[in-house]
Amino acid sequence: MKIKKTAAAIIAAMTAIAPLSLNTYVLTPTAVFAEETGDYTELPDWIPTDFETALEFRNTYGATHIQDGLVCLVFSEERECERNGGKKDEPHYSIYKTDGVMGQLKDDIYGTENSSSDYEVVVFKPLESGVFEISLIDNWVKSSSLESEFGYVRYLTYHTFSVDEDKFVTETDRFSWMPDCVTEYQDYVKKNGEVSVKDDLIVFCLDSAAGTPYTWQQMSTGFGNHAELYEYYDCSRETEIPLDGGTTHLMKVFKATNDGYVTIGLEYRDDLIGESDKPAERSLIADCVVLDDAKTVLLSGSVKVTLADHDTGEPIAYQHTSDSESGCLLFRECELDDDCFENPAIVDLETNPCVVNFKDLSQEHDYSFHLENADKSLGNYTLMPDQTSVVRYDNNSYELVFRLRESVSGDVNGDGAFNIADLVAFKRWLLGTHDAELVNWKAADLCSDGKLNVFDFCLMRRLLVKNYPELKNAPAIRDDYGKVTDKQRIALTDTLSKMYPGVDMSDFTFEYSPDHPLSYRFSDPCFYVYYKGVLVHGYGDLDETDNVFAAFDYKGNPIIELLIDPRKYEEVDVDPENMLSEEEAISEWMFSTHDVCKVIYFDHIHSSKEPDRYDAKIAYLLKSKNRDSEMIIDAVTGEEIEFIPYYVPDVD
Repeated sequence: MKIKKTAAAIIAAMTAIAPLSLNTYVLTPTAVFAEETGDYTELPDWIPTDFETALEFRNTYGATHIQDGLVCLVFSEERECERNGGKKDEPHYSIYKTDGVMGQLKDDIYGTENSSSDYEVVVFKPLESGVFEISLIDNWVKSSSLESEFGYVRYLTYHTFSVDEDKFVTETDRFSWMPDCVTEYQDYVKKNGEVSVKDDLIVFCLDSAAGTPYTWQQMSTGFGNHAELYEYYDCSRETEIPLDGGTTHLMKVFKATNDGYVTIGLEYRDDLIGESDKPAERSLIADCVVLDDAKTVLLSGSVKVTLADHDTGEPIAYQHTSDSESGCLLFRECELDDDCFENPAIVDLETNPCVVNFKDLSQEHDYSFHLENADKSLGNYTLMPDQTSVVRYDNNSYELVFRLRESVSGDVNGDGAFNIADLVAFKRWLLGTHDAELVNWKAADLCSDGKLNVFDFCLMRRLLVKNYPELKNAPAIRDDYGKVTDKQRIALTDTLSKMYPGVDMSDFTFEYSPDHPLSYRFSDPCFYVYYKGVLVHGYGDLDETDNVFAAFDYKGNPIIELLIDPRKYEEVDVDPENMLSEEEAISEWMFSTHDVCKVIYFDHIHSSKEPDRYDAKIAYLLKSKNRDSEMIIDAVTGEEIEFIPYYVPDVD
């Protein structure tokens, strides 16, 4: 097997430790001295101190257990016997281990007169970070795979552990998940069933009645192109004296070798009947698809979920460590003809990628899936709407890839960048605009209080100015229609800053309007220009269609005409006394069907070629609600100043 071949090269670098001689009455002291650590260490009660407790350990934990910062291994060794007319000169068993990473605290062998096997108990304490490898070697059996390194030896079991900087120990070999004792076997079957998959391995858990002719037999041999037998392991209960009868627990493991579809079946039948037509007592079938260069196996009803970076396609870092809270949730549902949903299910993803087993998936229906993130396990990544790849395989398994984009603070629209568009989108959301949407609302929670309000908006403006100093004096852009692109926003700001260097434009607001009277001249509707919240207009001997405006030409370049230098606007008194109220202005003209707003009205004395010569007045704009015209009246006298018909058709 491949894992044993790999182990052979590793073991060559290990140091051999001769086991202690058999002593039926060995007693382990409550405290032991470790040469590597130079101190006495108190051993906890769960570490075996005799044959009975070693036997209990084997049936509870198998060969290894990690607890209280210690690693305990209990090896099962056959009782020494005479072979080939005489006993070998060398010890029957030896232990090989990595030097330095672990310090040994205990090594004792326990047995009884009635037992056919002894148990060697070895305990280690981590000393430093690294990889620790340990193996039990049978010196009396020749193994051709290890002959070049050891000659007449064969290793019986091989274990690996990882020690981190905090001296936390994790088992990393196959027994970190695969049971090797009756208790772990029963727990595994309860959680995973009799047929399960782990990465590229297909696992069968087989219960048999000992002492009967019934055995598990393979139903077919056609799986050889895509899988091979990998491991056959006995997890039956160990006893001091072998039992005659009872139940045996075996694990038969197959390893994927090539991508494609493979079906492996086992039948529990009477081995003495042979080719009889009598049906089998039981059968287990693994209907699989092999993927990812034979690194992934999916059973029927399984779903592989991958959370991938939107740009690279690689799996993102995802870690859900909370046992009390849900992490990233996978929702599964099936819509029926009567608009009902069949068997909805919600599963908490534990890893990335993650394989989820839905044993109730029907071949007759198509299922839909979506994700929701309940905690911060995705970090700075945001789920992207409509960015899900769904593949359904012939064995009724699914492969889902959800694309996520790494977001920066403030990136509420989820485009991967933080700019003016995010500020505008957030403002529209705060104002309750009906179509306002925040793709990533957490990016707007700059106060980190779980709420979105004006305080977050103010912090966003500061952050925007900090990240983009050139926008410090930029005008606000109001777009209630969602038509202005980020590229246009940036182009408009750049054009203004070049036209009026050093001018504080932060008092200006450009409102995108599809019914602006100048829109017919350009490919897109124009912007109304506001100064300190007051609409700006021009008049005089200009062309009747000229105005204070901003727009984009057919190439997307900004066209801006403010008529006068923005610094002149400071001279305008936007709050003169003796003004008509808005209600009075409407009543004066009996235009109850009009909207009204305050206007800075520029009456040029001579020509637009002399922009410094103007007469600034305060006026009211009466704007028809049916979008066919607007009228400007003097805010003090109430007299009509200008009537502007609309030239632009209706815009959806």
